[in-house]
Amino acid sequence: MLLAGTMKRQLLPEARAGVGAAFVLLCLVLAAEVADGTEANYIGLAAAAPFLAAAFCSWPEVLAVGSAASLLAFVFSSIELMHSRDRALVLLLNLGAVLVASGIACAVGAIRQRQIARYAELSRLASVAQGAVLRPLGPQLGPLTIAARYISASAAADIGGDLYEAVETPYGVRMIIGDVRGKGLDAVRLASIVLGSYRHVAFERADLRAIVADLDRAVARSVGDEDFVTAALIEERGGTLTIVNCGHPAPLLLRRGRLGHEALQTFGGSGFLQDYPLEQYVRDSKIDTLYEGTTAIQSLDLVFRKIVKDQGKALLVVAGEIQQFLEAEGGNGQLKLERVALGKALTEAQQILGIFTGWLGEAQGGDPEAVYKVGLNSRRFLLALGDIVVGWLLQRQAEVALKALAGEVSAADKSFYEGKVAAAKFFAHEILPRVGADRRIVESTTLDAMQLSEDAF
Repeated sequence: MLLAGTMKRQLLPEARAGVGAAFVLLCLVLAAEVADGTEANYIGLAAAAPFLAAAFCSWPEVLAVGSAASLLAFVFSSIELMHSRDRALVLLLNLGAVLVASGIACAVGAIRQRQIARYAELSRLASVAQGAVLRPLGPQLGPLTIAARYISASAAADIGGDLYEAVETPYGVRMIIGDVRGKGLDAVRLASIVLGSYRHVAFERADLRAIVADLDRAVARSVGDEDFVTAALIEERGGTLTIVNCGHPAPLLLRRGRLGHEALQTFGGSGFLQDYPLEQYVRDSKIDTLYEGTTAIQSLDLVFRKIVKDQGKALLVVAGEIQQFLEAEGGNGQLKLERVALGKALTEAQQILGIFTGWLGEAQGGDPEAVYKVGLNSRRFLLALGDIVVGWLLQRQAEVALKALAGEVSAADKSFYEGKVAAAKFFAHEILPRVGADRRIVESTTLDAMQLSEDAF
């Protein structure tokens, strides 16, 4: 009755697997005892069954397994005692061990159940908080079709400092996408301040720059010295798209899955003309990179602070994860060539870093100008690392897609997954080989340009 009552509750897949494994173990103990005759030599092994169940199940399931294990131990102990009492003390100890193990396992299951319930409640509260900050968007807002999707960087946490909003105002459709430094409830609090202010001033200010100024004042009153928010504000008015970027990664215009500057090629050699709206998007995307102008600074920070000063700890972690991915050999062999390309690119990047290390050693050894060679190539190294990480993430997505394609999927999902696989293969064969070219350029670096006189420029 206890076992039947427990199993009436619907179990999670991992709980069913745990209960199944525990009863398989009990069946093996039962078979061993039956084959061994009247002596109960293996009943002590039954103590492992409730612990096995406790690793996956809540206490009611553990109690059921523990009861079955105790009953099994009692039956075979009784059979031996009916024939001989020579090992009565050993049998009682074994039976007691099974009972104690069942009790401890039930306690572990109860603790585990409370932890799971607490985690579920925290996840629910996090989802409620996130939903209160990030309202659903779309599908239509003014003349625009809008969609938004939030994906947390951590699979175990759905709450963070990312923010977005779109509103239809007297000045057109206005959107904001941003990111708050940090994570957790503090980040959500700051994100809610930004979005609350934006939802008000977006209707009051005719100029996006005035909205930015208002948001900056609102954030300044609520952040510490090291806190900040990056954001991009977009306005669509009369067919014209205006973007104000405040330190956020630049928005990308996609046409049939390609960026705007690639779509410009479809005009058949007509050039960079204002006759087409695409010209503005391409110009804005290029101008943003010119105004930002920090790629070289970020690359120097990467080499001299994150690698040299911090001893490359973060880089070693990422490289280790990529290496584990390469050694796992997933994708049913369908990504073998792509993994080879990724592994080769990772090796090339490591060789570039080795060259940097040699130059830094020369600088410390009395040739200070050798450090210039590092500075001349740090941007190239930064971009190469970016390509490697993107290639790795694309192949991880492709691996998931191949697993999905091995089963039954809808026509729309099939096209989606096939696109993921194609993107990973394209990137591996078209982009990752550039890292090798970068390595060869780094190897041949000279200081000729640095040694020219100013008059030569």
